[in-house]
Parts: sequence; C-alpha cells; structure tokens
Amino acid sequence: MKIYLASKYIKHSQVNKVIADLLLKHGYEVFLPESIDINGVTKKQMLKVGTICYQQIDSSDVILVISPYKRSVSAEIGYAIRSKLMYNKIKIVLFRIDNEESEIEDSEAMIAPFIDYNIDEYSKGEIKSAYNKLLGYLSQLE
Repeated sequence: MKIYLASKYIKHSQVNKVIADLLLKHGYEVFLPESIDINGVTKKQMLKVGTICYQQIDSSDVILVISPYKRSVSAEIGYAIRSKLMYNKIKIVLFRIDNEESEIEDSEAMIAPFIDYNIDEYSKGEIKSAYNKLLGYLSQLE
C-alpha cells in the first residue's frame, strides 16, 4: 500500500520523518514531497514539483494529511478528493498534531465531508495511541 504524506515541509519536518519511518517499518511505501529535493522558486521548478506530487497522489492508496496545513496541502487534498470522486480510489486520513490551529478544518465544507478517517490523539498528547490508531486503520484497508 502506498501512502502520500501531505504536510508542511519545514514546520512539520520532524513529525513527517517519524511518521514516514513508522510506516516504512510496517511495510508501507511512503512518498514525502520534500524528497523531490527541488527548491520550487521559479515557475518551471514549481511546475515540476507540482507535477511530480500530483503523479504520486495518482499512484497512492492513501493521502495522509498532517494537520494543521496551508494552501499547498489544501491543493493536494483537493486533487485527492477529485480522484476519490472520479475513481473511488484514494482514502484521505487527517492526522492532527495541533488542535489549536486545526479547529477551522472541521467546518471546511469542501474538505471535511471527504475525510475518511480522523486521528486527533497526537494533538491531545497521546502520541503512541495516535500511531497505533493510524496503523490499525491502514491494516483494515489492506
């Protein structure tokens, strides 16, 4: 099973690495957009990064959204929702690491109804429980 990890590159880099390592350890294939290693400054670079990311979402079974997120991750979620609506292929999992900044997401009419699974234990300090919940959900999809 392939998992696309959608998250803020810099602010969540340590959490991203821990989650990616956990998933890899349990036999999942994981794509982290920061692994592209292109600084998307010019329009040409941004186009290359975006194209790679959308291709990776197309080949993924799950998009794991690390929340809170901003515009680029919202675009990734929107693309995944399109895939879900057209092909019923991808699952969208929201993994909250900070409830303070995440409250608005529950009222996002264009996103919230399409979330397949919510994990908020991490934001409550129950980190091990959050990881176990994630692994449990993923194992049900296999």
